[in-house]
Amino acid sequence: MIWENPLNKAPHRALLDISGDWAPIRHYGELMDSDPLSVYGDLLPELRKADWRITNLEAPLTPGQLIVKSGAAFHGEEKRIPALTGVPFEAVTLGNNHTFDCGVEGFCKTTELLKQNNIAYCGAGMDLEEALKPLEAEVKGVKIAIFNFSEGEDRMAAAENTPGVAGWEIEKMETAIWQAREKFHAVIAIVHCGLEYVPTPPPYVYDCFDRLAAAGADLVVGHHPHVPQGMTFLHGKPVFFSLGNFIFYQPKQLAYRKLGYHLHVGVNDKGISSVEVLPYQLTEEGARRFDPVQFDGIMNAISGCLEKRESVVEAWNGFLSYYGVAGYVDELQRILQEMNSDAGKGAAMLRNRVMTLQHLHHWNDGLTRIVSGEIDKAPDWAKKLAEIYFTTEVGK
Repeated sequence: MIWENPLNKAPHRALLDISGDWAPIRHYGELMDSDPLSVYGDLLPELRKADWRITNLEAPLTPGQLIVKSGAAFHGEEKRIPALTGVPFEAVTLGNNHTFDCGVEGFCKTTELLKQNNIAYCGAGMDLEEALKPLEAEVKGVKIAIFNFSEGEDRMAAAENTPGVAGWEIEKMETAIWQAREKFHAVIAIVHCGLEYVPTPPPYVYDCFDRLAAAGADLVVGHHPHVPQGMTFLHGKPVFFSLGNFIFYQPKQLAYRKLGYHLHVGVNDKGISSVEVLPYQLTEEGARRFDPVQFDGIMNAISGCLEKRESVVEAWNGFLSYYGVAGYVDELQRILQEMNSDAGKGAAMLRNRVMTLQHLHHWNDGLTRIVSGEIDKAPDWAKKLAEIYFTTEVGK
């Protein structure tokens, strides 16, 4: 799948590669220890075709004391940095929910390691100003600004004098993007947000990406759901809601958690000229190219409802219906069981449900539909789409 900008028909001067969640942990960390580049498989030539590469570094690169948080906390190892430098990746985004898994000390050690290896970063900092600062790059004479932020899960968002990730500061991002239009040839927003594992973005994510495109972002890219989501055009700008996992190993053999795509973005002095979707599958041996024709069919199925906000809401309601009363009961029971065995962990889980947007919308919207008797009222296609994402196994 290749999109060519009808308003910018000049050939690209530089080619960028944008990929999703990258974490040197679990089985993929072990692969890196024996051969740092083996995890990329036949994607490596695609990555090296680009002139400049950025991925989402979703783990501190140093051992340390793991924090208490709602979800999993993990870290990589300093010795696995060659898996970044060997490609090479010129930059990483840090605006995600794992950057501070080893606290401020782990963050500082990670950023120092990145600097030592000439890897730029954005999306986190020692205070709010640094966290919100865009990454500025010049590639073959094309000036690019990358804005990166996230939902600030587990109270990890930076404050005026407090370290953290760039949180849900949409108005500030809108202003900064608008101002960047005068200084840069291309402005790209990369956002780590949304509910995990669902096939389509929640309405609040759709609204956010719409605002970023309206503010002047030439391209908006999302990750965090760990599954691929579709794309559409908002204000004439290409918008990709979730790239899915990149180099991020999850043991569950569910098909859509093993699929993802990275982007080749052509840029010139008039902005973005093209975007190519390059799909892959995650295997026990690492990433492998995936049949583009088959993936086009998947993208068409999950992108059709993104043209209008009304159908985005229908898709969201379809997931809520699939999750159902039983889903909320099971989740509540897990939280209460955790609070009985580990009060801090259980409290972190419950706190995240009421203060992080993805969970807040999941719970508020779902419980409201239960109260009104509408939890089962959703289009059949939307319910089926959710069922496919949550049940289809690899090879099925």
